Amino acid sequence: MNRHLWSRLASAALFGAVGLLASLAEAPANAQGRGYWAPSDRETQAQPRLPVRQAYRAIANRFGGEPIDLLGVEPNGGGEVYLIAWLSGDGRRLMVVVDAQTGDILSARGD
Repeated sequence: MNRHLWSRLASAALFGAVGLLASLAEAPANAQGRGYWAPSDRETQAQPRLPVRQAYRAIANRFGGEPIDLLGVEPNGGGEVYLIAWLSGDGRRLMVVVDAQTGDILSARGD
């Protein structure tokens, strides 16, 4: 083999190695600190959570009254729910569960 061919092969190997190293160095930046076994972006893309005001509006339309307290946001089957203490228009205290993505009232219990 002639010297020119060896030089071209060496250059190609060098550029290939540089490209490989650059792609490996880029991988942690794309992971954004998730770690090796964290779920991918596609797996973690859930519907956005509605503002709690919209959940309050849905409850008020159904029961009247006003909120006592937002007790929390809990995971529920791949989504989230609002847990809301509510004072109905007729004076009953209710515990209302509202889907945080759709605003649907899932359950309401009270005295």
